[in-house]
Amino acid sequence: LGPSPPSNVRVSQNGLNSLLVTWTPSQGPNVNGYTIYYHQIDGGLSGSVTDAETDTSVVITGLASGANFSISVSADSSILSSSRSRGPDITIQYEKVAYPVENFEVISVSETSLTFSWSQPSTAAHLTTGYNLTCVPLLTGIPVPQPLPLLAPTLTSATRSGLFSGVPYNCSISTISDRGSSLPANLYITTNESAPSGSPEMLGTVPGEREVEFSWSPPPVTERNGVITSYTLSCSPSPSSLPHSPTSQSGPHTVAGFSPNTHYSCSLVASNTRGSGPPANTSFNTQPDYSFFQLRLGKVPTSCSEEISSERSLKLEHITAAVVKELK
Repeated sequence: LGPSPPSNVRVSQNGLNSLLVTWTPSQGPNVNGYTIYYHQIDGGLSGSVTDAETDTSVVITGLASGANFSISVSADSSILSSSRSRGPDITIQYEKVAYPVENFEVISVSETSLTFSWSQPSTAAHLTTGYNLTCVPLLTGIPVPQPLPLLAPTLTSATRSGLFSGVPYNCSISTISDRGSSLPANLYITTNESAPSGSPEMLGTVPGEREVEFSWSPPPVTERNGVITSYTLSCSPSPSSLPHSPTSQSGPHTVAGFSPNTHYSCSLVASNTRGSGPPANTSFNTQPDYSFFQLRLGKVPTSCSEEISSERSLKLEHITAAVVKELK
């Protein structure tokens, strides 16, 4: 006679794609093992595994999540096998974790917004309750934009607006489920540049007779709208050396070509690849030219015949001490 079938066959899920089958051993003689049969009720996979006579459990792997299986166990001997003892049917549940989106890409870039598209997770998409899309600036001083509300699970595209021009961002999207969030999918993208919206900060001027030293700092980082590539200085009345375009972005810069004892109004603009921003303005008077007073320390001439600068070709003759005193 063959062995009696095992009893109390139980089936439980053992991870994402496997089942744990347990049973009470057969009471029949000559049992030398067990055969566990599995069949996918909704079509597909069927098969069996064998187990040693002393075992009372086995793990069946490689099964499909979401599939419904029937399980049965028979006791085997060298003569014949018992009838099968069937356990309860079981559906392998999807693991309740969030799976990342697929094919995350940027499809549109503007000066202040980025538009993205993606595909829903290929695994356990029905567990998705929404998506979390964030963009973090990679430039110091740029504020992080306010987070978007949770995106609907049916969406496959979205626009992140309210960004700054010409700024690199790390943008990521995570799938949200009732168990938490998935690992993010990331993209690094820079918004399009626009002309600066802010002016440089004029830190000061040091006027001389024919040279003036200018100092400034770049526009605020939130108003540069890209990489500042140049500055242009212009003045009215315009010296021969202007407009002047310093090659560096830090001062001080000494500019020649000014006239002595003259009032000037000057402006400085910052530029990037898309244009120039508003000007920073300043005004000043250059120093008078006292070069014709070539007086020796401690000696007041009662008369002199001195040629002043070649540009004037003037002579002073018989200047009295009183006149010199008045001029001083």
